Amino acid sequence: MLNFQEQKLMWKQLYEIPNEDIFNHLDYIFKLGDKNYSIDRNLQKCFQRYSSCYDNIKVINKVIKQDIDKICKRCSEVFMINDLKLNFITIVGQFHSNAFVTPFNGKTAFYFLEMLPEQMYLYIVLAHEITHLFQFSQLNKGDDELTLAEYIFIEGLACFASGIICPGFSKAEYLCFNSESNQWLTDCEKYLPNVKTEIINNIESTDYFYSRKYFTNYSGYGNEIPKRIGYVLGYDIISYLNKLYSMDKLILWNSNKINKEVKSAILSIL
Repeated sequence: MLNFQEQKLMWKQLYEIPNEDIFNHLDYIFKLGDKNYSIDRNLQKCFQRYSSCYDNIKVINKVIKQDIDKICKRCSEVFMINDLKLNFITIVGQFHSNAFVTPFNGKTAFYFLEMLPEQMYLYIVLAHEITHLFQFSQLNKGDDELTLAEYIFIEGLACFASGIICPGFSKAEYLCFNSESNQWLTDCEKYLPNVKTEIINNIESTDYFYSRKYFTNYSGYGNEIPKRIGYVLGYDIISYLNKLYSMDKLILWNSNKINKEVKSAILSIL
């Protein structure tokens, strides 16, 4: 069995160096949230965990390309948008995220094989990020320029669209890609009225503080807000707006329209 230094050398020679542009981009992305982030520092822990993910990585890697093609076709049908040039990178990462869209090479959806859920939920994750690609092709803004309203709208649209593209799952499954989050959803729904005033007052803020607070593991339970509560609010807002507007219309909205309609929807549903 290889020791850590031998594993690290193999990782760099066979994986990191040939894909230097990708890893430089990921290093930049992860340092936005943690300025001390280091790929090398995390490698030893990752090598200890990869073996437990190997079977799922192997299964997902066999099907993900054809599944991406299927979901792209369904997104085109739902949003009535065709002929987009979409970029996808499937990669073994470092246990940070299952997937996200970044400005790499225009706009790219990254899927991290070691973090992707079991195959039954794979379509939902694919649909979520591909919806982001479709929307960013219309919105044409960088993540650092998004208002809180736009974050709520964009994540809500991705979660809600997943239910149209991949029917048959629960609301919690569309939000968390697992079957174990019903209590979390209940906690979020109970707590949402408590964040109404702060969100309304900062609806057009581009301060990263608010997107981090509502869409990441900013806090635990106890007296703090449930983590990722913004996804629940976003889903509920798109569910409300979809009664008034079709999905192919919602995805075309510009920043001003999103800011206005999200604020109005929050005042109506909370």
